[in-house]
Amino acid sequence: MMSPMLRKFKVKLNKLLYGSDTSVIEFNNRTDNVEGMSYLICRAIVPDIPEILAIERSVYAGKMPWDFDNFKNEINKRRSTLYLVARYNDELVAFAGIDFRRTNNIAHITNVAVAPNHQKKGLGRKLLKVMIEKAYEQKCKGIALEVREKNENAKKLYRDLGFKILSSKQNYYTDENEDALVMSLSFENAKER
Repeated sequence: MMSPMLRKFKVKLNKLLYGSDTSVIEFNNRTDNVEGMSYLICRAIVPDIPEILAIERSVYAGKMPWDFDNFKNEINKRRSTLYLVARYNDELVAFAGIDFRRTNNIAHITNVAVAPNHQKKGLGRKLLKVMIEKAYEQKCKGIALEVREKNENAKKLYRDLGFKILSSKQNYYTDENEDALVMSLSFENAKER
């Protein structure tokens, strides 16, 4: 629990950084155990971007779908997006991003990537569950995302979390002219907010 003095400091700092609108999406750092490994999950900041880009390169075979400026712009939209990083022994090993200000009050997962040596250990699932919790807290109606049609592991993970395929987008991933599947998770049947 955050002390009243720290809360007051954060409010003043947010006003200084972002003006009088203090509707910054909050996230308190947390430590989560995933399959016996302890990860620090915290909000991404601009100095994290070089490590984020290194993970992106390792996951996408040397390619970088997003560059430094793309990540910087998204990370700095603290009123409408949330980018999280996961650290293991102070090494950034995963990241995920979500945009809450999309059409029809549907949040949009923009990025999820886990360093190869931390994949298949439940870390991606953990980050997605945190994003789902935050979207629910933000009173979104649901979440949407795009996934490469050939990415069977990601599709299985999303299905396991309750996402359903809605449609496809042809040649969405221009680097390889690969189609994307649009998947969504609806909160419409959730009992409480």
